[in-house]
Order: sequence, then structure tokens, then C-alpha cells
Amino acid sequence: MKANIKNIKTVLISRTDAIGDVVLTLPLLGVIKEQNPQVKIIFLARSYTKSIIDSCKNIDQFLNWDELKVLPLNKQVEKIKALNIGMAIHVYPVKEIAQVLKKAKIPLRVGTQSRIYHFLTCNIRPRLSRKNSNDHEALLNIKLCVKAGVLNGENLSKDSLQSHYNLKVAPFWPNKQLPELEKDNRKKIILHPGSNLSAKNWPLNRFAELAKELIIRNDLVFLTGTAAEGAQFRHAFSGLMGENLYDLTGMLSLAELMGFIKSCDSLVAASTGPLHIAASLGINAVGLYPPVRPMHPGRWGPIGARAQVVVYPKSDCSECVGAGACPCMSKITADEVLRKI
Repeated sequence: MKANIKNIKTVLISRTDAIGDVVLTLPLLGVIKEQNPQVKIIFLARSYTKSIIDSCKNIDQFLNWDELKVLPLNKQVEKIKALNIGMAIHVYPVKEIAQVLKKAKIPLRVGTQSRIYHFLTCNIRPRLSRKNSNDHEALLNIKLCVKAGVLNGENLSKDSLQSHYNLKVAPFWPNKQLPELEKDNRKKIILHPGSNLSAKNWPLNRFAELAKELIIRNDLVFLTGTAAEGAQFRHAFSGLMGENLYDLTGMLSLAELMGFIKSCDSLVAASTGPLHIAASLGINAVGLYPPVRPMHPGRWGPIGARAQVVVYPKSDCSECVGAGACPCMSKITADEVLRKI
């Protein structure tokens, strides 16, 4: 069975995982709208990604899974039925969500064959393996819909997707924390050392070395991350504070962080949400990656007109896989990254 989106008025996209994953799903929505302008898109996601979804002009409505999942099952089904959804696409598969959408009797429900429960909950089941694919995550989202018959996949490539984010983000400057610096004409560089364990991190001493070189170059340097991340890595920069290095960890909401990123020139981070936000907003986004599957930049690299990656040129490092530090990340030098900024 193939999906036919031409007569569908409302499509639900389900993606309830992390910030970076949501950002890399946005180009899919741009392609859907480009090929099917009549479609209303509802995005099912978690509370903490709402600011990203609200900023995407291709999304017509945000549906909060955190609020929905705490309701009794019959109330969940009622709320979804009231939306008159013609098609649901499980970009990120979750068994509980698949079961609810089936009970809501959404006519077309797309989910890959790789999840056994999709045989009971989805009536369109394309074959698509992400784990063993060499394609980028954003392109895999597209391929899911192409294989399901939702999209025409001709002339779609990873590079072609950078124009499909369609984000509207107003610049933001934290005047209380950084008075008078907004109008400073020096380069403004964000260093985002943490990743909430979603990626292999560049060592803190390397970030500190880079910060020192940027300060010597007379750039303005800003540390971002959660309050918990700041508590973990702030010590590595203690000797540099007050010399054009500013700590903003724990001080910005996601919406404020997005606006702040847009106000700066460059961002340096591992494969994490702020890196993909920076790439989507068109600033110089420098991503630091290990060279092994499935974490390599070919799968998870930032997509944007000014996106760049730095990766140690080795492909057989068994220590890169699994939890813990990665020796290949340690071998990326501060000078290599500095040349990208």
C-alpha cells in the first residue's frame, strides 16, 4: 500500500526525541509543503522542543506529547480524533504513540517495517534501515516518505535540504548579562562544550585552549549550556574568565538561545542540538565528530550554508563506539578548529 497525500488536508509528524533530531526533521516539512502546499502539518513533540517548532513556518500546529500522554487513553484518542488527521508519519517510532494513533483511526499511518509493532499499528510500512545506512539523518527522513509514496524524491540530496528549514527567529541579546556588547563589532563566538550525553564530546582542555586563542585574537567568547553542564565544565575556563570570555550557562531559555545564536558569528560544539540550530540559522556552525558509524558527520553532520565539520581522519577506532571518552575526539586540535572560525 502507498500513501496518497494529494487529497489529505492534515498530516501529523511524530518526532518526540531530542532537539537536534527535531531540527534535522524540519527540512522534511519544507519538502512536504513545497510539493503539497495545501497540507496542514501538525507536529507531535516534547515540551522542551516547542520553541523550535513554534519558529518553523512550515508547521501549522504543535501537539504536546508530554501533555497528551498523561491523559487517560480515551481522552488521548478523543483529542487526536478532533484534529481530523488524514495521515500520520512516525519519523521517530514510539510504540505507545503508534497504538494511540491507530485507536484514533487515522486513515493512513506510516511506520517502517523495522518495528514489529508497526505491523499492528501502521498500514503503510516502507522498508528503511537507519542503523545500516550511509545516508544523512535528514535525508533518511525524506526517504521514509518517498518510500511510503508521500513524496517525490527526485533531485533531493543532503545539500538541497538546507533551504527547507523555513525558520523565523528574531535575534536576541541578553542585555542583563552582557550589557553594551551587542553593538561590539568584534567577532562573537559561542562555545557549547556539553551534549547531555547525546554525542562524543571534545575534551574540556581543548575547548579551553580554543577559548584562549580566540581571546588572544580579540574575539568575544560565550559559553552556553544548561546550569548542570556549566557546573561540570566551568572550572576548565576559570583562568580565562573576565578576559572577553562570558559564561551564559543556565541563563537562557531555548527560545532565547536560538535568538542569541542568530546574533553571533560562529558556534562550536559536538553533535548536539545547538550545533544544528546554528546551522539551520545560517551562521558558521563548526561541528566536532568522531569518525565511526553511526556517529560520524556523514550521518549526523550539521546542514547549512555555512556548516563545517572537523573529524579526526581515522575510521577503525573501536574505542569511539559506546560510552566514555573517545581518543579520536582528543586528537582534534584547537588550531584545527580555530582555522574554521
